[in-house]
Amino acid sequence: MNLPAQPRICIVLLSAVGDVVHALPIVTAIKRHRPQSKITWLLQDAGAALIQGHPAVDEILLFRRQAGLAGFVKMAMELAERPFDVVLDL
Repeated sequence: MNLPAQPRICIVLLSAVGDVVHALPIVTAIKRHRPQSKITWLLQDAGAALIQGHPAVDEILLFRRQAGLAGFVKMAMELAERPFDVVLDL
């Protein structure tokens, strides 16, 4: 796969906090392999505190499941504004 020098990568992990903890080494490895990459992490509120300020994560997008359809539409609009080169659904 040919990626640009500064790939935009989106990590999607909408499950439990424990899964976020298990995914942190993956994100760290990606950033170590591609330090110029911009990593955006899409997750639910509960896991956001764990990755806030993490050096490998450049941006956090929150999906608020309790917001229902309005929350889904907001998330879809935010994602549409960001063209990603790679999306990893963990």
